Amino acid sequence: MNKVLLLSVFLAMTAAATEPPRADTAATSAPAQAPQQSRGGKLMEFYVPQSLLAAAILIALSEAAERKYPGRKRTVRNSWNWLLLVSFMSCALLGLALMVPLNRGIRGIVFHLHVWTGVAALAAGAYHSVKRFRVIR
Repeated sequence: MNKVLLLSVFLAMTAAATEPPRADTAATSAPAQAPQQSRGGKLMEFYVPQSLLAAAILIALSEAAERKYPGRKRTVRNSWNWLLLVSFMSCALLGLALMVPLNRGIRGIVFHLHVWTGVAALAAGAYHSVKRFRVIR
């Protein structure tokens, strides 16, 4: 349980560590100059911290469900295994789709979906590894 709790805290801290992009308040003389992106701008654009926070909440809820309903332990584990499989396969297929020439708008949507399914696979894989670590020892 301690390892899973540490993983949840790590995911929540990672989500909280990135600051949202702020508007450039300095007046510039050249209007064509692009505004500077703040640190973590791409992470915020793809909602990575929010996805990690949602994963940490799901991990905490599934741990609570396993403790409260011991008979449903297998169901919770199977749910996480399916989430890992589906998110990994989706990420892989979307990654392959990015190698095909696509319209710019469609390519952006596919790339966003690829990132989101990759974050879901990362969270599910980390949770899966932590849960199975005690079996390996």
